[in-house]
Amino acid sequence: MQDEEIKSALRLFCEFNGIEVPETIDDDVIAIDVNGVTEIWLSYLDAGELEVYAEIEGIDTDDPGIQRLLLESNFMGMATGSARFAISPVNDKAVLSERWNYERLLAENAPEGLGRFAAMVESWRTEGVALLQSKARGDEEQPGVPENAEIFRL
Repeated sequence: MQDEEIKSALRLFCEFNGIEVPETIDDDVIAIDVNGVTEIWLSYLDAGELEVYAEIEGIDTDDPGIQRLLLESNFMGMATGSARFAISPVNDKAVLSERWNYERLLAENAPEGLGRFAAMVESWRTEGVALLQSKARGDEEQPGVPENAEIFRL
């Protein structure tokens, strides 16, 4: 695909899926609502790829304890599936994101994939943020080593 064809993939995706096509795609970024979940962003990167992401409000990205919990959530997709947490360099907000190629974006099952992502965003925007804040305060009992466990060090 040529660069202009790739950039138009965002427009094609909207047209194919009955999403209102923005008049202009500023900086190759569009925001869409998926299944009632607002502001899921599709951002053109290059070489046939885009980033699908959403901001997760209420997370103090300056707090080292919160940063650690976000990284732990990323570990092996423990709490994020195929998505990952990051901190936006533009506004320092926490974002949940996935990297997609244009074939995936234009595939027949793309709306299902975005629906799955939107459900994860909604979950993080509600229960996830509350859980992170609770763990950061130490309210949540942390998993530990049982008293009768034998520990072997190699």
